[in-house]
Amino acid sequence: MIDLGEAVLANPSAVGTLHLTFVIARGNRANKPPDAILVNATTVRGSCDRSCILTPTDSDAHPWIKHESYIYYKMMTQLSESVLKSKKRQKPASPELLERILQGAITSRYTPPKYLPFAKTALAQTVALREVRELLGRSEGVVDTVRDPVDGANGGLGFEAVDHAAGFDESEGEKCSPILDPVVVDDEDVVICEAYAEYL
Repeated sequence: MIDLGEAVLANPSAVGTLHLTFVIARGNRANKPPDAILVNATTVRGSCDRSCILTPTDSDAHPWIKHESYIYYKMMTQLSESVLKSKKRQKPASPELLERILQGAITSRYTPPKYLPFAKTALAQTVALREVRELLGRSEGVVDTVRDPVDGANGGLGFEAVDHAAGFDESEGEKCSPILDPVVVDDEDVVICEAYAEYL
């Protein structure tokens, strides 16, 4: 399973310096597991794409970032899950940082068009997960995964939000209502929440 926000050391050009690289979305491949869609952080030198700037003093700062850097959307790429696993892992991006990187991907004029739909879907998933956390008043790590889009109960787009600490029952699920309108799909720990469609 490819988790959004995973971080590895990689180089988009396959040669030279390794860069901190984040998984920001999952791409579709016919009859195959999805690829990881990645962007890397690069040191700011002169003019650059300022759609998403990272500094060591950011509230969502990643420990790898030691000086001002930018997300190099122009070099967005994709890797299979097997190749991704061969890369040296780093601390994942925080949910706040992941959302900021995805917002930048939507606004940057350098984002390759073929990746834009996947970035929009990933941003909607990330926003939905944040809303679930906020509405349930639970800390990060309790509701900690938003999986692939699924059909909502009302025919709209929804997302599976997985709570690893406590199961959802119908009464608990109603805490999301009316903003996310959850529907419990079993008696364990999965609830489907109808998500905002503003990014889709």
